[in-house]
Amino acid sequence: MEIYHENMDRVQAKKAYYFSESYFQKIAKSDDFETIILLATENKTSSVIAGCQFIITNGIVQYHLSGAKNDFLHLMPTKLLIDEMRIIATKRGLKFFNLGGGLGGKDNDSLFNFKSSFSKDYKDFNLWKFITNPDIYNELVLKKDITLKSDYFPLYRVNDDINVNL
Repeated sequence: MEIYHENMDRVQAKKAYYFSESYFQKIAKSDDFETIILLATENKTSSVIAGCQFIITNGIVQYHLSGAKNDFLHLMPTKLLIDEMRIIATKRGLKFFNLGGGLGGKDNDSLFNFKSSFSKDYKDFNLWKFITNPDIYNELVLKKDITLKSDYFPLYRVNDDINVNL
């Protein structure tokens, strides 16, 4: 978790990305999926220099969280850990390895650039934007005092979203 937070400091992440220890623990202990945490250690000191958290369910490996200590970025330990997970997943017969996307489809998205360095096998996806109760939806928008016109959905969460800069 400390290495992950160091990583968030380095990339100047929004506060919402600084997950609590309980968040990490809940993911690791969930009965709804399997969590695998891989760590990279320095040979000389055996200290942890990077870590990645993966979630496995229904034949799919999902890359979730990672971080590397600043002093060891030149070694690219996160890439090593992702490749190690690929080997583990292949041996286990898992069908898909989802690295995820980036930060909101920006052209200068360093997170997406990092993930796309592993594969160019991109998958399209669709979002279904359906409001089941328009009265409650509009009440939530008014409660947040949102007056801008936007395609963002759900609009009442636009100020909370970690990927949106207004």
